[in-house]
Amino acid sequence: MRLSLSLVSSLSFLAFSAHAQSGEQAFSQPYWLKKPVIEGIGRSRLEVPPNKISFSVSYQDFQTTSEAATAQATQKAKRAYEAMKRLAGDDLEVTSNVSIQTVYQQYRDENGNMRGYSTPDRIAGYNASVSFQVSMSDPENVGQVRAAALAAGPNYTSTVSSSLAIRPAMQAEAQKVAFENARKQAAMIAETMNVQLGDMLIAQAGYGPCLGEWTLGGGRQDYDYAYVPSPPPPPPPPPPPPPPSPGSSSLTQDEINALDLPMDATSREVTSAACVVYEIK
Repeated sequence: MRLSLSLVSSLSFLAFSAHAQSGEQAFSQPYWLKKPVIEGIGRSRLEVPPNKISFSVSYQDFQTTSEAATAQATQKAKRAYEAMKRLAGDDLEVTSNVSIQTVYQQYRDENGNMRGYSTPDRIAGYNASVSFQVSMSDPENVGQVRAAALAAGPNYTSTVSSSLAIRPAMQAEAQKVAFENARKQAAMIAETMNVQLGDMLIAQAGYGPCLGEWTLGGGRQDYDYAYVPSPPPPPPPPPPPPPPSPGSSSLTQDEINALDLPMDATSREVTSAACVVYEIK
């Protein structure tokens, strides 16, 4: 917050000119600083819950044939997906991957160490793995969704990560609060200095000052104001795996509730800043 009066003596003006010519610091002031003004600087910090929660989970199965191992691992994954989709609906986004590993027979060498064969006639079986990358936006429901993934018997699950994808409405609300704060700051300065606010000359969003700034090298700086469009939306996720076959058994709500662990989502911050300049009556 700064109170600026454009009462510049000739001595001060000469001092500024000398700095500019010598390449030292100079103060660049915008065109509206031609009269006594008051600047109010506002800040805002909003706490909002995260809207991007994700975790990964994988289901494995070992069988003597690749087809059987893939079928069994896929069946486990389908049970998990069906339960997660039932709980989260359209909020659930799942990408899936399948990997198959050949497992060879082992033997002991002359030193008693276990060694593995590597020829086709020594194949013991196949280990198939179906992995899910799960993401959703509702932090209140992630505990149940993760419990459904656990109830299907995964071989691996990651920690749950959360982040905030800032939406235009969030940024607009933070900017509105920043402008309100800037207006109150200007009114407080006017009351403290026993002056009255006149017309508003400028309202500027962002962290830059309205009244100019010190620069290296003389001369005035011109400010360009441009609209920066939002990045394009991400491509749609790939289609989810198909629902389980009619003969498969679904996870019950009791099975899911038994593995529903408490999880508190940490709030994230959306910040903004603004400045306003009023003429002094």
